[in-house]
Amino acid sequence: NRTVLGDAQELVAPNGTRVQMVDANPPLTIPPLVASLVVNKFSQEAAWSRGRAGMLYRDLIPDRHGGRFVASHIKIPTGGPVNDYVHFHKVKFQIIFCFHGSVEVVYQDQGAAFTML
Repeated sequence: NRTVLGDAQELVAPNGTRVQMVDANPPLTIPPLVASLVVNKFSQEAAWSRGRAGMLYRDLIPDRHGGRFVASHIKIPTGGPVNDYVHFHKVKFQIIFCFHGSVEVVYQDQGAAFTML
């Protein structure tokens, strides 16, 4: 409750634990566009990095046009349920395309799970 805290941005407990007050829903900041031509062809030797829940990621726009766009190729090496957690991406646009196989996804507060083929 902000009224109790006044203008304090940080509280310090007697044991030294610090609690910082931050905006729970900061505005989406979009950096200026740094345009470049990106051609990213798939190959079996492509570099993958391990991400959440054992999934593998390949960055499709390495310079991200100055941080303005993110595009990833995601691979799930083993079939079956993935031990993931509820999360979100604060973006203006997101597209998911299932290239091979299928995936069951669920969006919080947006209905039941559905399967992408």
